[in-house]
Amino acid sequence: MDFCTALTIIFANSNVTTQGMANYIGYDASYISKWKSGKSAPSPKSYDTVIRKMCEYIFLECGDRNISRVFSALHERAPEGNENRMFALQKFLENCLLKQAVNTGVSEEQAISASEGVICPVASFNKQMLGQYLSSTNVETCREKSVIMAVEPCIFNDFFASFWGDLLFDNQNCYNKKLQILWVNKGKKFDLNLFKMIVRIMNNNNYDDMSFLEAARHRLYNAFVVKNQYLLTVNPDLDSDLGSVVLSSDASLNERTYSALRAYGRANYNSIIRIPHEVYLRDRSDLEMVIHGFVRQISSVMTALYMDDEVLERFRTECGISEEYIALQHKVNRNKKTVLMYKSAIANYAHNGVMTLDYKLTNVPPELRKLHLNGLLKKIDDGDTLRLILLDDKNPVIPSGRNLITLRGSANSFSAIQRAATPEDSKIYFFSSKDMVLSFITTFDTLLEDCSVFKKYCMEGTEAKQYIQALINSIG
Repeated sequence: MDFCTALTIIFANSNVTTQGMANYIGYDASYISKWKSGKSAPSPKSYDTVIRKMCEYIFLECGDRNISRVFSALHERAPEGNENRMFALQKFLENCLLKQAVNTGVSEEQAISASEGVICPVASFNKQMLGQYLSSTNVETCREKSVIMAVEPCIFNDFFASFWGDLLFDNQNCYNKKLQILWVNKGKKFDLNLFKMIVRIMNNNNYDDMSFLEAARHRLYNAFVVKNQYLLTVNPDLDSDLGSVVLSSDASLNERTYSALRAYGRANYNSIIRIPHEVYLRDRSDLEMVIHGFVRQISSVMTALYMDDEVLERFRTECGISEEYIALQHKVNRNKKTVLMYKSAIANYAHNGVMTLDYKLTNVPPELRKLHLNGLLKKIDDGDTLRLILLDDKNPVIPSGRNLITLRGSANSFSAIQRAATPEDSKIYFFSSKDMVLSFITTFDTLLEDCSVFKKYCMEGTEAKQYIQALINSIG
């Protein structure tokens, strides 16, 4: 199916305007007019993104009926056996996001299995729908099932004390249930007090720093903070073996949280992930894609979690993960010997566009103990920390550090990096743009195994992309 046909189907099955669509996807309306007439089309690289954002806009503006019609029409016109990622993404969204009957509660099939780390997509609640949901759902039902809600803060405040407060406070045993609250805050300032209240209730204790940290250590396994959009996932299951991730817009709070988590020495609670804003978590579908795919991929790398083939195949079919990634992960699965010991992937989150992963080096081969990097001589030894930094191109916030290997960045950002101070806990830095995140993370294992490849450094733009592709090819 060509782009013009897909676009015609999208507009024919929805009542959105060209201008509104243009504003949402970030293109001038004249471009969309040309696309509709078949005179031009987006570049192949941005094709998937444009289609996805159009579908997101229809969903946000018109609801699930409109978007379901769009998906059905697109599927009818899709060539048989087409494996295009666009259609895989549409199917993923259709199955997971649009068929949740919020007014009848959340079914067991849709519920979250916290021990497996699978987060079910959520529908968008407005006040009327939330009222219907609460009136038709009793406390006992909520205790028996994993319950998911997505609400904006104004709605959340109205119902929190009367419903969720009773649910959590009246029975100590409710901690054994997999109750989860997903909170999406669009375009509003992060309400730290509300965040504290959630944690206080989950902790069943008066709020203070230690009770919050205890709750974070035990009961929060994922919390994502994105520019103007926040997703909080609360998990009271104390036996969850997933890495604990605690982020907020309060940098000092993160510092205290991180310090406390490290003090506990819990290997599976030492991971704080920094995610580039407006890259992967821009809108609802991106949230789902990240939850099901991207975060799990990062987790698999940084914790040396060797996923079996069946799990990999499920991620590929559900999330549209590339064959290249699957091949790379198979390589990681087979090659258990690596100079990296994935003991930590730590970042103190401050609301910027950088994700940082830290790796502890062990068994460093002699060839890597002395490298000439960016014209400066540095030594790599056992016990050193290697830091991978993924920089958001649109809004680069330069972290402290010098003597960096940079895979991409403007002259200004590069000079700023060079001038910055070197943290005590890190020796080497890598930079990557958002379009290289997945491939670069998955090839990171091989960088230190293949010394000849590792010695190439300091590239920008297309050269960096070619380098990443060469890495993929070199792995076989």
